[in-house]
Amino acid sequence: MKVTITAKKMQVPQNFPEYAENKLNSKLSKFFGDEAEAKITMSEYKNQIILELTVKYNRILLLKKHILILLKNRLIMK
Repeated sequence: MKVTITAKKMQVPQNFPEYAENKLNSKLSKFFGDEAEAKITMSEYKNQIILELTVKYNRILLLKKHILILLKNRLIMK
C-alpha cells in the first residue's frame, strides 16, 4: 500500500510516517491489497490534531476522520 502523508500548518511527527504505514498495512491490506493508495492529511486547530484518511482502491473510496486532542503533549482520541 502506498501511503502519502501531508501536514497543514504543522510538522509531521518524526516517527509518525513509519507508524502509520505499518498500522495501515496490517489493518487494510487484507481488504484492499498492495494496489491501494492511502493519503493522510494532518492539520492542527487550537489544541486538536485532525487526521483525515482517504484510501483509494479501484473504484472504492474510503474516508475516515479522527480528531485527537493534544493535552500536555499526550494525544487523546476523541
